[in-house]
Amino acid sequence: MTLATYRDELAATASKLVQKGKGILAADESNPTCGKRLATVGVKNTENNRKKYRTMLATAPGLGEYISGAILYEETLFQKASVYGVKAADERLIIDHLRDQGIIPGIKVDTGLRPLIETLPNAKPGEHYCSGLDGLLERAQKYYEQGARFAKWRAVLKIHGDGDDDGPSERAVEENARGLARYARIVQEAGLVPIIEPEVLQDGNHTLGRARVEQERVYKAVFDACYADGVFLEGALLKCSMATPGAESTVEAERTPERVAESTVAALMNSVPKELGGVVFLSGGLPEELASVYLNEIQKIDRSGTFEKRREWNLSFSYGRALQHSALKAWSGKSTKAGHAALLARAQANSEATKCEYVARSQPSSDDHLHVAGYIY
Repeated sequence: MTLATYRDELAATASKLVQKGKGILAADESNPTCGKRLATVGVKNTENNRKKYRTMLATAPGLGEYISGAILYEETLFQKASVYGVKAADERLIIDHLRDQGIIPGIKVDTGLRPLIETLPNAKPGEHYCSGLDGLLERAQKYYEQGARFAKWRAVLKIHGDGDDDGPSERAVEENARGLARYARIVQEAGLVPIIEPEVLQDGNHTLGRARVEQERVYKAVFDACYADGVFLEGALLKCSMATPGAESTVEAERTPERVAESTVAALMNSVPKELGGVVFLSGGLPEELASVYLNEIQKIDRSGTFEKRREWNLSFSYGRALQHSALKAWSGKSTKAGHAALLARAQANSEATKCEYVARSQPSSDDHLHVAGYIY
């Protein structure tokens, strides 16, 4: 099989993932990271407990009304669901419950971040590259056969300060752009839509303007690499940060929904090819409510007509913590019903935000700050 074999399917899948009113649930935390989340509600990190939690997410009734796809960790893609009252021999796969609701299964295919300074000169301390290209085609083919139809690869770039020379090093930008492009082309050869994720971290005290400048720089490098490797952009998605000041910045005036939305959309318009299949935002540690409010404001600016004439892609969401945080606390290993209610509330909120219809505080949410400096999973 080659990319040409899958072109129509890739384009169709990408379109379904970013259809208006729906977004992607990111539930692809590695087992150690999932364990850290479970520990916050007093649940031990065992395979059975991870299975119970993932099953709770996948079986929320009506989730497919708001969620188009779910990114999974490899363990979950092959895992049987844990449903109360069903014998182990009769259990269905977790992905079967997702597909029952029209939710497309996806898979995290990178194998984690590695320090860049150990392998390349001229990198800055704290910079990373993403590993996992070795054997990727064979793994992607296995995931497609299992039922996955899209993939995700996360690279991270760090802003080191607010000066002109404080952005990610050229080596970090180039290395991560090349890795993302190679990954995207490889998984398309296996029939998987690549989510290309060059996350510019919120870490630091940089201004909103610096965030926008560095995001544009990173995205341009990524798509230059994608063009060089022949990535089929109509069958690919970009997953990116919203343009916000650094988490340690004290300039609160730059955090208003209007300022964040204007900078976010402008950065995309200056760097993302119009033929791309779509753009989804990561929450990046934003509180649940704020992630929805920002997304709604982005749609408000987009609907003004200023940008629609200059692009073909849709704007949606691919949230992890901003969809799961309240659901995890409500579930706490004990109440599937409470977990479902909390998950559906945030899914509906973000669905409404993609249509510029979300009314702040109209759904239950948490204002807990979810940012973790140097977030690696």
